Amino acid sequence: MSDGVIYAGMVPASTAQPGLEKVEWVHQLLAEPGQHIVLACAASKPEPGADPDHLFLGLLRQDIIRDVMFLFHPETGLFHALIAMGSDVCGHPCTVHGGFTSAVIDETTGGLVFSLKKNNKLGPGPAFTVRLEVDYKKPIPAESEIVCTAKVDSVEGRKVWVSAEVMDRPGGVVYASGRALYVTPRQYVEQQANGTKQEQQQPQPQRAAGFQQELQQPSAANGAH
Repeated sequence: MSDGVIYAGMVPASTAQPGLEKVEWVHQLLAEPGQHIVLACAASKPEPGADPDHLFLGLLRQDIIRDVMFLFHPETGLFHALIAMGSDVCGHPCTVHGGFTSAVIDETTGGLVFSLKKNNKLGPGPAFTVRLEVDYKKPIPAESEIVCTAKVDSVEGRKVWVSAEVMDRPGGVVYASGRALYVTPRQYVEQQANGTKQEQQQPQPQRAAGFQQELQQPSAANGAH
């Protein structure tokens, strides 16, 4: 995915609508100080500002998943995708399709890159997935709730490496792990560099002649001393 997807604006987690957070571990995650909701659908009702073409909102509208919520913690730099799955996400009977799991990891890692850019913690311009590695560890049961948590591993110029784990709860059973490489196209970096250079080369605005004379002449208060 591209980090250019439009998420709803961040709001404090305490304002979440009923939905996924009814699950006990979701409630605990939402209660963490500093946790912010990036996108909450709350039983098929996306927040205003959410991208209507977003993949997971489309899956929600088709009842393929039951609910979805994205969280970002600006201080820890962690991004969480919480998903309540339906029964139509299977490859093998009652087991979530591996391609869906990959999409969750791609969405979560991309969501983190987007959130960091939005908070000016990464350089400007959209970033795109150029590599995605996934290791499958345990089958994910259909109609279960999962959390995928992503963190930045390294930043190398235009490249950002992000890792993620899909679990049954934070710190719980790991279903899959992945690593993704995001790259900001060179043109965006060059545009930013050229814009900064032009700003530095612009002449400073001239002060008004009267103001310059005022600075050169001692004030009445100074003359009195």
